Amino acid sequence: MNVLGCTNVTFDHVTITAPENSLNTDGIHIGRSTGINITNTNIKTGDDCISLGDGSKQITVVKTTCGPGHGISVGSLGKYPNEEPVEGVFIRNCTLTNTQNGVRIKTWPDSHFGTASDMHFKDIIMNNVGNPILIDQEYCPWNRCKLSVPSKVKLSKVSFKNIRGTSSTPVAVKLVCSGGPGGVPCQNIEIGDVNLAYTGPLGPVTSLTLNETQMFILQRMANSYSLFTSSAFLSTPLLKTSSLPSHFYSNLSRFVSPTPFNALFNNNRNGFSTSLAVATDSSSQIAVSTQNEKLNQTQNDKTDDFRKVVLPTNDSSDKLLRIRHSCAHVMAMAVQKIFPDAKVTIGPWIENGFYYDFDMGPLTDRDLKKIKKEMDRIIGRNLPLVREEVTRDEAQRRIMALNEPYKLEILDSIKEDPITIYHIGDEWWDLCAGPHVESTGKINRRAVELESVAGAYWRGDEKNQMLQRIYGTAWENEEQLKAYLHFKEEAKRRDHRRLGQDLDLFSIQNEAGGGLVFWHPKGAIVRHMIEDLWKKIHIERGYDMLYTPHVAKADLWQISGHLDFYKENMYDQMSIEDELYQLRPMNCPYHILIYKRKLHSYHDFPIRVAELGTVYRYELSGSLHGLFRVRGFTQDDAHIFCLSDQIKDEIRGVLDLTEEMLLQFGFSKYEVNLSTRPEKAVGGDDIWEKATSALKEALDDKGWSYQIDEGGGAFYGPKIDLKIEDALGRKWQCSTIQAIP
Repeated sequence: MNVLGCTNVTFDHVTITAPENSLNTDGIHIGRSTGINITNTNIKTGDDCISLGDGSKQITVVKTTCGPGHGISVGSLGKYPNEEPVEGVFIRNCTLTNTQNGVRIKTWPDSHFGTASDMHFKDIIMNNVGNPILIDQEYCPWNRCKLSVPSKVKLSKVSFKNIRGTSSTPVAVKLVCSGGPGGVPCQNIEIGDVNLAYTGPLGPVTSLTLNETQMFILQRMANSYSLFTSSAFLSTPLLKTSSLPSHFYSNLSRFVSPTPFNALFNNNRNGFSTSLAVATDSSSQIAVSTQNEKLNQTQNDKTDDFRKVVLPTNDSSDKLLRIRHSCAHVMAMAVQKIFPDAKVTIGPWIENGFYYDFDMGPLTDRDLKKIKKEMDRIIGRNLPLVREEVTRDEAQRRIMALNEPYKLEILDSIKEDPITIYHIGDEWWDLCAGPHVESTGKINRRAVELESVAGAYWRGDEKNQMLQRIYGTAWENEEQLKAYLHFKEEAKRRDHRRLGQDLDLFSIQNEAGGGLVFWHPKGAIVRHMIEDLWKKIHIERGYDMLYTPHVAKADLWQISGHLDFYKENMYDQMSIEDELYQLRPMNCPYHILIYKRKLHSYHDFPIRVAELGTVYRYELSGSLHGLFRVRGFTQDDAHIFCLSDQIKDEIRGVLDLTEEMLLQFGFSKYEVNLSTRPEKAVGGDDIWEKATSALKEALDDKGWSYQIDEGGGAFYGPKIDLKIEDALGRKWQCSTIQAIP
């Protein structure tokens, strides 16, 4: 059974049977699908009971029996280019009997880049199962692979917990992770409460049971195997070397000398004190704080639960959009009931909720609680929301009767007739085009929360009146609200501004000015390491390094077009010996000057140059935000000068470089936009079309999906924009690839 390109499919009480010796008979194969649930299912087959291919996301398998067969498998991954990430796999309360393998993750050596993360196997019974727990990044079923070239599929956030029963192979837990030059190491692999007894013909083997003690592999595992054997409960914290079988030593000796096993857990560093899965310090006992461990486990379980909640968006759920829009009105009604002198302005829905701006005095946290209580009362009354159309004169008359000056201004800006009004019962109304819920009772008051108050200028102009903006969030149900609040709390914990201060990495000094970053010694070390990696990758791909000045004559910026098209983002000119100079906002003109210094033969092309160049751009103080929006920053900037028949291949090469660089830091999910010619641009339509086509062809050749951003290009050329997705699913503008006609 194939599940390909599907969303939100449930298999319940399904039985699948195939002969034990039948080839390629996966019971259920899933690929490029989201929200697949398999429960109470019985699978007997000659291949994998369940196999998950690339693009499998939010997959849940519970109360499922497997066997005979090859077990439950993620992969194989990395065989083909452009495979989509695997993420959010939850296998629990399953039983495997007489299968060749248990639960495994397999990737090809010498693979294409890819990722698989957030995969969790829990509460699983193994009955005479081979390789019960297996990570195999050297998967090569036909022995025709380049085993010397490591897999480039990154595995992270994987857990195996409460896995019990019997193993038909002496090696019950085997982790073969990619590493070495060009490899991508496993990260955040967690194994806990494993009790597997060996029942094969090779005689008794001493066991290692990880009972409650959790194992975290947080760093690089360079060409290493982590092998654990088990047949009985280990009552002491140390495993004596005399009890280890010879095959355990032969594999383990690649990275560990044969000394007593000892897991060294360092709570302050959140992981093992070495980069390997096992440490060998015979003088230490297992140092794990049970209390901290259980607390961490509770937090991890809570995070896992919240990850299973799919949060809708305003675009994906019309119901949610209506709820949020209606909540803004309900909140405004509540505010004016409590504060009759408050003047209403605007109250839209936003990405995660809603807000409303009021002309009134400052609000406190106690005021927010009063407002929320009144909102709950309005929701509980189940008042209808009724749409009414009136003439412009009638709308003006009603607004003037209520003495709402901001609404009069809004009315003047509305060009269409008739004017639409929404009523909440017969007690309150607002200018609005909708849409809204049918009645306030359609809002789940337990899924609504008021979050904060902030100052906001009317119409965003600092010359206008300062207003009180109340932010709220609203969801369809309580589970979504709890997941969102957890997400928000995680975002606070990950806020780089707080981390930068706590870890003493960087600061922004008021004495020097906003948006100007000071890198402290620790931060400088991190930056140095990143820059070294950047240089290494670029040099390997044929780029020459450059260093160029921070200022230039204003004439250069006139020639380049920056003064005509980018002046509002540049700092004022400075006069030096009767000549005008400006800080650079971009590196492009400098690289072109270096290129122009001599004539080039066609044999010279392509010419690739790159620089870590510091630039300066004017930003309003209100828009500055930590390291995300600054006034001076260093950007990795490269230019390629090539012949017309080389454009497509060079752009494809830049896409590959971008992918490699981002994967080094764990970014595997992108939103890709192809931005075309804006209204203000240099160059004719023909060369713009040629450049845009080259970008499009390279994207198509790469196999990336993308959206067209009409008019979103730079004034000097079209571009490809990549927005990366962080650990919390937020998108950030990152890489840009431009074709300059």
